[in-house]
Parts: sequence; C-alpha cells; structure tokens
Amino acid sequence: MADLTITTCTPVKIIEQHTGPAAAATAVGNAVYLVAASGAFGLADEDGSAPLNEPEGIAIKAALQANDTITIVKKGLLDIGNVLSALNYGAPVYLSDTAGLLADADPGNAVVIGEVWPSWGATTADKLLRVDL
Repeated sequence: MADLTITTCTPVKIIEQHTGPAAAATAVGNAVYLVAASGAFGLADEDGSAPLNEPEGIAIKAALQANDTITIVKKGLLDIGNVLSALNYGAPVYLSDTAGLLADADPGNAVVIGEVWPSWGATTADKLLRVDL
C-alpha cells in the first residue's frame, strides 16, 4: 500500500459538493469527514474509529488553517494529475491510514473513497477519480 501524492485536484464533473469550515489545515485532494460537534470538515483517517473513517468528500479547495472555508466534492469526477496512472480503470482508491490521504491499496479496513474512471478527450483515456460518497 502506498499513499497517493496529490498536488492538484481539478473538478471535471461535480454532481454534489459542499462548502464549509475546515477543522484543521487541509490540502487539495484530502479526504474529509464531517465533525459532528462543530459541522466543520476534519481529515478522514482509515484507522480511526467512526466517524473519522467515514469520508464525506474530497477537498478541491485548500485551507491554510482551521476555520478557513473549503469546498469538497461528495459525488463527481476529479482530475488528480498522473497519480492514478499505475492503476487500472475501475480499480478502487482507498482512504489511507494517514489522516486525509488516499491510498492505492487497502491499508486494512477497506474504506473505499472512489475508483479510477476513464475520461475520453483523445485517443487514450485520462484516468480520473470517480467519487460517490
């Protein structure tokens, strides 16, 4: 299992998104969960207990600190660069055991965050992250 290094996260098709405060600094491409006590978005963690390991979306806007506003995609297609190039189409993408990160294989609790999906704009398909949380 390897954590995916995401440096870009561009929405291609958004079906459902939400905007709200971050509970902590959040990078684009981080998986987040809803903090029940505050309604803010915290960093989801595969090896944490519920609700930490129940992701609600992927951040498409970063937060430099707590209470900065972020936007998350709960359902849609995201271009996360070439991070998915080694994975097959249809392959699951997992929540990592490192808070906020995604992984290319199951780190233990099999929390699927999305799957690799094709996007045709040329003769070879791009690999996008399809999120449906």
